Amino acid sequence: GDTAALPFALRQVATRFPVTLYTATNCNPCAMARQMLARRGIPFTERVADSAEDREAWERIVGGPEAPALRVGGQVLRGFNAINWEETLDIAGYPRQSVLPSSYQAPAAAPLVERRAAPASAPARDEPRAPAPDAGSRPSGFRF
Repeated sequence: GDTAALPFALRQVATRFPVTLYTATNCNPCAMARQMLARRGIPFTERVADSAEDREAWERIVGGPEAPALRVGGQVLRGFNAINWEETLDIAGYPRQSVLPSSYQAPAAAPLVERRAAPASAPARDEPRAPAPDAGSRPSGFRF
C-alpha cells in the first residue's frame, strides 16, 4: 500500500513488515480482528474470501483453513487471538497506540484472488449465483 502519508516511524515499520488481514464473509472473529487493527492504528490491507475461487486459494495463501489470518511481514497467524496478534505487532515495531493522521483512509477490502475481466469480444453472461449463506452460518471450508 501507499505509505507516503504515514508518520516516519510508522512508515518505516509498515515498509519492512506490511500487514495483511485475510478475512471471510459473515465472520465475527474477522470483524473483531479488523476492529483491533483499526483501534491500534495499524495500516493494513484486507483481502476477503467471498467466492469459491477465493476459498480454493485460501489454504495455499494462508496455510490453513482458519479465519481470520494475519500476515505481518513474512509471519502468518491463523485464527484470531488478540494476545498473539498484539505480541507479533509489538515485535515488528508497530506502536501500541494509533499515530495515524486523522485524514488516513484505510484501503477498501479486495478479493483474495484478483478477478479477471471478461474479454471485450465475449458477451457478458449472467452466471447463476449460489444463495447467500444465512447471517449465522459459516462459509464453507473455514474454521473460526
